[in-house]
Amino acid sequence: MIKLILIILLMAVISTLAIWIGDNDGSVVIEWFSWKIITTPGFFLLALIFSIFAIYLILASLIMVIRFPYQIRSKIQKNRIIKSQMALQDGLLSSTYGNKEQVNKSLTYANKYLKEDSLLLLLKLQSSILNKNEKDTFLILSKMLSKKTTKPLAIKGLINYAQNKGDIELFKNMLNKALSEEINFYWIMQNSINFCIEYKSWIILSEFLEKKISINDNRLKHLLSLINFQVANNFYISGDYYQSKIYCKKAIKLNKYFPPIIELYCKLKLFISNKELNNKLKDYWRHNPHPDIEKCFDICYQNESHILRLKRFSKILVKNDKYYFKYLILGKLKYKAKIWGNSKEDLIKSINLKPTKAAYYHLYKIEKKFSNNQLTIQKWEKLYNNTSSQAIWNCNHCKISFKEWNIFCINCKKFNTIFFNYDKHKSHKFDISGNFLDYLNTR
Repeated sequence: MIKLILIILLMAVISTLAIWIGDNDGSVVIEWFSWKIITTPGFFLLALIFSIFAIYLILASLIMVIRFPYQIRSKIQKNRIIKSQMALQDGLLSSTYGNKEQVNKSLTYANKYLKEDSLLLLLKLQSSILNKNEKDTFLILSKMLSKKTTKPLAIKGLINYAQNKGDIELFKNMLNKALSEEINFYWIMQNSINFCIEYKSWIILSEFLEKKISINDNRLKHLLSLINFQVANNFYISGDYYQSKIYCKKAIKLNKYFPPIIELYCKLKLFISNKELNNKLKDYWRHNPHPDIEKCFDICYQNESHILRLKRFSKILVKNDKYYFKYLILGKLKYKAKIWGNSKEDLIKSINLKPTKAAYYHLYKIEKKFSNNQLTIQKWEKLYNNTSSQAIWNCNHCKISFKEWNIFCINCKKFNTIFFNYDKHKSHKFDISGNFLDYLNTR
């Protein structure tokens, strides 16, 4: 549309100019030294326009000839860049399934024509890893630290490098870098934990998380509580009870009812009075019932008589009647207190919920002590001998069971995968009205 308007305007100007020249006849005289040219205005204008057009044509041709090699070179370079980008993509894809030959080939081509951007650095990193060139790997990861998009990957990689070399200082520096650059901890969490598992550097990770933790991040709080417990437990094992108390207090502040933390709390005697301890154990049982509470009670009240311990414990173990270990604990306490009849009742209640070796053992001992029925005694003994002790902690990754909780599974090395399976330790159909002795007599 604009071109059409310009053409119409140009035609109007030319026609107007032609009419003006026709109406105003005259001559144009051009003198240059001894040369003199006389012509009409129309011919002069025609010659002028032709000259301008000829000069433009000559200049345009010269420019085209001059630019031609550059255009060819630019086109070749563009094609090379396109092929290099394709080689870069092929190399990155090949690295995912470990094709070292294709990665090296793609890197050689891409490195000639592409600038060292984030993706090319990534391909270089994959190549150095596949070729097991640790020096180049470290240098490339260091370069990646300077680029925003590759910084988290560089920190992850350098933590892995620190793990391979056992470089605790480098690990600490990378955590500080992640903190200063506000890198999301979950991006580097597994790498950091793997380092701590191998080199027991939990205290470094604890200090980092205390600076990083957010008020609303409950997952990170739970993670920090486990790490603080691990630090506290390590100090306890080494005999440094002062440091152990510091980290145990930090752990219990974030995770009030976690069984291993409560057990360490009792071992360190962090309570001021028996009243405070009883309230703590009562809250623990109410919010997170666990068989480990028996161990806590034995630690704290080991010097008291069995009768007094039974009285205390009976006040703590209220509610949560669906768990077999409530009746097992009470049955064992009553057995020690020599309240045989009530002990037998509680032990049978626990077996109605879940048969255990400990319950069979105490029932066998009671039956042997007070009964003359050798058949019943032999049946209890047989049940006891044929039942294996069950570990209460299970790894939900490799399914291995453990007697003690650990921050990581010693079998599969996975962090925070060991849990107490409540479904295995409670009755889904809570009915203790049946008499287990009837069942016993039918076996």
